[in-house]
Parts: sequence; C-alpha cells; structure tokens
Amino acid sequence: MVRICGFVLFPLLLGLGARADDKPAKEIDKTSLKAYILKTQGRQAYGLYIQNKKIGWMISETKLAQLDNKEVALSAEEFYVKVNRDGDDLVMESKGSTWFSLEGDGEVLRIEDRSKQNKRETLRTGVRKGKEFVISTNQKGRTTERTVALPKKNLVLSRKLDSWLESTPKKGEQFESWSTSLEDEEIDTKEVYTFLSKKKVVWGGVPTDIYHVNVLSKGANYDADIKPDGTPIRGKVGGFLEMRAEPEATAKQLDSKPIDLMALSSIEVDRNLGNAHRVTALTMEVTGLGDYKLPSSHRQQVRTEKGKTVLELKEDFRTGKTEGLTAKQRAFYLKATPTVQTDAEKVKKLAQKVVGDEKDPVKVARKIKTWVYRNLRKSMAANASTTLEVLDNMAGDCTEHTLLFVSLARAAGVPAREVGGVAFVNVGRPIFGWHAWAEFHDGEQWVTADPTWDELYVDATHIKFSEGDDMAWLNVLGHVKFKVVKFDKK
Repeated sequence: MVRICGFVLFPLLLGLGARADDKPAKEIDKTSLKAYILKTQGRQAYGLYIQNKKIGWMISETKLAQLDNKEVALSAEEFYVKVNRDGDDLVMESKGSTWFSLEGDGEVLRIEDRSKQNKRETLRTGVRKGKEFVISTNQKGRTTERTVALPKKNLVLSRKLDSWLESTPKKGEQFESWSTSLEDEEIDTKEVYTFLSKKKVVWGGVPTDIYHVNVLSKGANYDADIKPDGTPIRGKVGGFLEMRAEPEATAKQLDSKPIDLMALSSIEVDRNLGNAHRVTALTMEVTGLGDYKLPSSHRQQVRTEKGKTVLELKEDFRTGKTEGLTAKQRAFYLKATPTVQTDAEKVKKLAQKVVGDEKDPVKVARKIKTWVYRNLRKSMAANASTTLEVLDNMAGDCTEHTLLFVSLARAAGVPAREVGGVAFVNVGRPIFGWHAWAEFHDGEQWVTADPTWDELYVDATHIKFSEGDDMAWLNVLGHVKFKVVKFDKK
C-alpha cells in the first residue's frame, strides 16, 4: 500500500510491459495468445521524475519464457529510486515478474515481487493452485502465507485493451481493466480507462498514432500517452509525478545528489502559524483542488464563499452526539490485514502489555499513543509495510507510527484506521508537509490520535485528505495551495 509520508510509488500504467514490432511466425495462429505476445514483446526504459527532477528509472519487458517446462508469457519490471527525506537517503529497488498462460484467457500462473528499501528486502510470491492463488511473503526470514481468489488480470483482457485503443474510441468512452498487487489485502484493483484524444507524432523516426487517455485507479487519475500496441510513452499523476519513455542509458542517468522529497512535495503557506500544537482553529482559502473533494467532518468543513473554496479546521473535540458503528463496520475496523497484523501473537502480547486491564477506548488509545511515541525511534529511513516489520525496526516516520498505533488499537479491541493528509511544520519556512495519523472509534464517534507528534485530539493544522488505500489525493499533488485567512491559538 502506498502510503503517505513514504515515497509514493509510480502507477506506471505499463500493462504487460514494453512492446516491439516483431511479427509472429507464419505457422503460428494469428489469433493465438502466442502470436499476440510475439507481436507485442519488447523492452522499454522510463525515467521517473518529480517536478521535472529525475529521481529514478524503470525497465519493463515482455517476452516468451518457460515455466514448469511449458511456454508462457513473461512480463517483468525493474525500478530504482533514490531520494532524500529530511537528511536521510532512501533507496528503493524492485524486481517484479508475472507469468501468464498462453492457453484459455491467458490467466496469471505465478507472480514474484522482490523489493528492497535501504537493503531491507521483501519477497512476495503468488502461485496459482487450482482455483486459488497462494501468496507467500518473506521478510527477515519470517514467512507468512494467505490464500485469495485468482487474479482478474489476463492476456485476453490486455489484448482487448489494445484493440480498444486501436479502434480510436469516441472521446469519453471507457474501458475497464484490472491490475494486481500481492501487497494489498484485495489483490485486484479496477482501472477505468477514459479515451480523451488521438494525435500523430514521430516516434523513433516513424509517424505513430498516440492515444491520450485518463486512467482512474483507487480514486487517483493518471494521464497517459499510449501507442496503439498499449505501450505508454508518458504517464503523469497530478502536477507532481511523471514517467517518460527514454533510451535505457539515458533513463539510468541520475543526478549525483538525491533530491529532497519532502521539500518538493510540501505545500507552502503564506503565514507562519507558530507552534502547531497550540493552533485551535484555522481558516484558509484553498486553490488547485480541481474536481477533488476534501473530506468533511465535525472538525474539518469545506464551503464556497464568493467563488472561493474556504477550509475551516478545528482542534479535534467531542461532539456530544452518538454515531455508533454497525456490527459490519466494527468488524471491518478491527480485522487483521496483510499490513495491519493484529492477529500476530507478538502484536497481541504487546497490546496486552501496553493496555493492561483498561477497557475505556479513549484511555486505551492514550496509552497506545504514548507508548508508540516514546518507543519508536524517529527515522525517515526505516520504512516498513507491516506491523511486524515496524516492531523489528522499532523506528520509522509517521506511517510506521500510525501503522503500529492502528495495529495495537485493533488488537486491544478498539476500532481504528489510518488516515493521511498534511499538517503544519516550520522548517525554516512555513509549510504543510504530507503526514499520516490515526482515527479510532470511542464508542460514540471517531477520534483522532497522532502517535508521531504525541497528540490525542489533533490540532487544527491537521488536514485530512484520505483514509485507507484511497489515493485520490494524488490528483492535487503539485497543484493545491493554501492561504491563511485567520487562526486561533491557546
């Protein structure tokens, strides 16, 4: 899961990978999946950019291969990213491979995803076994396993997407596809392609049709320029993240000094709010939201005034109203997931140790918040994607603090969820930096807790953009701006 405060992974829209113009052999059925792969196989490199500054590269390749002595299609991706966050270098590397059958619908047979962050390696493997897909995850010698439904992506669907593009749909027409992630609880994510326009450019010295499409996935909108065979040559999210097709040698040329990710991604503001913990109320004008709708709650209200978007924030408080959870909702916010490992014995024992016999949800949350704040070392270079990883490292940034808080709260019987957005900090200049914190249900309402900054009932500078795996906030990166109207302090 992408996660706020960590580096945002590029949704590269690569489908099955890079394509070339090799023609299938004459003896091969032109309608077969093997012929489709022979026609579309190839290798392509991409430079990865944040606001026109290169931070990494990616290589994508599709070809025929062997798996268990059978001919299959292989889609492989490799990427490398190096950035700096608040003085700490963060290096991210990943190699992923997906094997597809050349029979039937070309279903996924096997997936391997090996990722490394600052030398910490995770290996995820998914294998088709009958009508089920078994996913194994190995981190620091610890292996976990789960069984899910078969992935929805397949070669036939990819070929249909290519054919849809080649048919030059009318503006606004849509096509639904699927992507797969072994890390997510729900491994399938729907992608909705909307056709926008067609143009002809000279690509590789050859006049080539290029299709401009928008892809909607988990709320995030990705704009992409795609060749008729499905190969993207450019992809962009908001005004911030971009991938560009480049020669491989060019793609791998990075600046000698990593860029400061936090400095580039933060939102500057026109006034210094001072100590954020003391801000009890804040009103600002917001621009650059486009179609994105900020979440509203008892402490965060959005209104339109004289054609301007006005955001009103308050320090969190009890409303005096009861807004209970249904049994289904309560179960959802208490359950264990591949990331929030509340069912792990180590997590359950720690929750019992921290909470003791306390039953009041607010007092339970306060104990957990304080323990996480005091015991996790603050570090921007100790990224972790699971609760057990956080406990292995006993360090991390806001995402790790929040993940551990939510995991311990759920293990203690308190419904909790991760949320993300921005919060005010002064780093030589006043900014709102991307941040993560938590919400827990106290039996009557949702209450906020920030275990990174030791706050229960967060201050008025916390601006919520998302919860869970909703990525709609990516759409405003590089666009949104704040202007302070007024604020109150205690």
